[in-house]
Amino acid sequence: MKLRDRQYATPSILYRDSKANIEALTGMQSGAIAFATDTGQIGVYDGTQWVWGNSGGGGTGATFRTFNADIKPDNTGSISDEFDGDTMSNWTEIDFADTATWSIQNGYMRCRQSFTSNENRAGLVKVIPSGDFTIETHVYLSSPFLKYRSVGLALHQDLTNAGGIYTLDLCFDSGDNHWLKTDLLRLNNWSSWNSTLRQVRIYQLTDAYYRIARQGSTYHFYHSSNGVGWLKMWSGTLAFTPNYFGLSISVRGDNGDPAVGFWEYFRYWNTFLDITDTTIPPKLRSTIFS
Repeated sequence: MKLRDRQYATPSILYRDSKANIEALTGMQSGAIAFATDTGQIGVYDGTQWVWGNSGGGGTGATFRTFNADIKPDNTGSISDEFDGDTMSNWTEIDFADTATWSIQNGYMRCRQSFTSNENRAGLVKVIPSGDFTIETHVYLSSPFLKYRSVGLALHQDLTNAGGIYTLDLCFDSGDNHWLKTDLLRLNNWSSWNSTLRQVRIYQLTDAYYRIARQGSTYHFYHSSNGVGWLKMWSGTLAFTPNYFGLSISVRGDNGDPAVGFWEYFRYWNTFLDITDTTIPPKLRSTIFS
């Protein structure tokens, strides 16, 4: 606590004062944190002296890091998209029912889709390069309490309304508990469901990490709640060879309000990343200050 420019005890929360006044404090415990209002630096008391982070003027100082699976790794391929620009020219839209509106907002890809039929898939896609690959996203769902609103990733056979689709997405279902689930579905086309390969119920979540990988002719589908620990939903040979991959949204089931999806990023690697070996992307840590 500070009273009449005098510091009593040690700061238990982030303390603000000039750098000189902070360095003049006595009785500091190791690990105390303060902010210098005149230099814009954050300092940590190491038990002997204050160690100051950079304020934009070079030099080195204290560094704090925290895990963040959404930080861009340095080994993604050129067709990845962090959605930090304002262009969508490198995506092709699939929306046969004309119900989806896509835009980039504040570093997210956003889509709002209205209800129009019992089954209605829309999406943004890219051509799949040859060879093995891995794609990944972090997706958020904003939905009313209405059946079968879903967002995620998809593999498309072609760009016509007759091509097959595989989707891995976060879906709101209805019923007594109004639960969320991750679905792995096969569709005959954008408006016709074929089969459910795997389904996992999850509760009180509005976002999920999804990954699809190809190794030779085998495809692997994964989901995660944190982008670190992954669960394999299913792997095997598909009923067709997909030529496009990308983002997917669907509003079906109960008539009513639209759903909105937000994609944090779309990441591509030109190799198969197995979640059980060391070829997965490195652990990502964001610097709080340095």
